[in-house]
Amino acid sequence: MSRLHHHPLLVVAGPSGAGKSSFVRAGLIPALKRSGEGWEALIVRPARARSPRWPSSAPTWRPRSRMSTPCSRSSATCPASSAPRSAPTAARRRGAVLVFVDQFEELYTLGAGEDERAAFIACLTGAADDASSPLRVVVSVRSDFLDRMAGDRPLMAAVTRGLFFLPPMGREELRAALVRPTEATGHTFETEDMVVAMLDALETSVTPLPLLQFTATKLWELRDRDRRLLTRASYDELGGVAGALATHADAVMAGLSAREQRLARAIFLRLCTPERTRAVVSMPDLCELDEAGDAWRRSSSASPTRGCS
Repeated sequence: MSRLHHHPLLVVAGPSGAGKSSFVRAGLIPALKRSGEGWEALIVRPARARSPRWPSSAPTWRPRSRMSTPCSRSSATCPASSAPRSAPTAARRRGAVLVFVDQFEELYTLGAGEDERAAFIACLTGAADDASSPLRVVVSVRSDFLDRMAGDRPLMAAVTRGLFFLPPMGREELRAALVRPTEATGHTFETEDMVVAMLDALETSVTPLPLLQFTATKLWELRDRDRRLLTRASYDELGGVAGALATHADAVMAGLSAREQRLARAIFLRLCTPERTRAVVSMPDLCELDEAGDAWRRSSSASPTRGCS
């Protein structure tokens, strides 16, 4: 937190699945709001800031030294364009505004043009060019995309001053992430062997945190409410860490017709980029994958697809 008082722009970098978004959303932002300093937070993603739905009429942030940046010409590509709505209120309360740009790598993986990318970056560096301003910018990015940012010198200079690398969680950190929230709700694991087995299963995973989150969620849904226990029987029923996600996916796919299964596979492929990042696809584009349209209408009415904009 102390870094925010000295660096207008901080970059949280780390490998895929290290928990960068959670670190900011569930760690940094709540800590700032508990500090009593009157912090307000605005969370955006490049994909959504580039969307036609981004409010083009939003007031534009014009930093003191960058009045003629592309940001002043198009708030549709400006991640900080909504910050001025909160800044005056925060200033009256002697507080500050945090703009969190999540998954910054989308700026490079989702087909943004060079001019659009330059406008987006100019907004970031412009909004974060004044250490005395009540506005702070935090960016999360996969560490394997840091070299893409080297092409913009002002951004790279800011990154160099405010880079925070978040390594993957170790065994003891994963244990704390599993056990402490459970204990905070007054529940416990039935046996210590369950915790050890889960941690052992995660040893070989490149991205253990998402697997841990999924398995823990399923265990919580199957908990013994009367005894306030996460039981070994439930863990075995899930198939352990290795089997929990696979079993769930197989069950969902088995409930689909052969045609719906083909459609699901096509949708999954469209929701990933060649660089192994998530893609943001419009609903009409996904609908085009289903020639008849019936299967898509049935699935979308039952469970709206996330990640589309």
